[in-house]
Amino acid sequence: MITHNPANDLTEALQPHKVKHHSRITSQQLPKLLRDIDAYGGDILVKLGFWFMCYTFVRTQELRLMEWSEVDYKAKIWRIPAEKMKMDRPHLVPLAPQTMKILQEIKAMGFSDKYVFF
Repeated sequence: MITHNPANDLTEALQPHKVKHHSRITSQQLPKLLRDIDAYGGDILVKLGFWFMCYTFVRTQELRLMEWSEVDYKAKIWRIPAEKMKMDRPHLVPLAPQTMKILQEIKAMGFSDKYVFF
């Protein structure tokens, strides 16, 4: 029978996990970013996705996995289920008129019946 925790001897050997925060832009850089998004000539879903993120401030993972079934058009709310959220809690994202227009544009293109940005 062990009388002590052998893992206690490893505390010096383990390196603490370092959190890496992603860079952000300054308020002075924001106008250029918005101009660059507007001028982007690549994939239309990428461009619309960038605009959608500007309006909603969601994480890229949440945006990429956004499903049509999560959008409440009447209430103008995007209901993200807990299992898709970092903190395991459901999240409600209010949808501004601009985001509703983006969703209408994507829907009209008919890319995917399940995912918005696929």
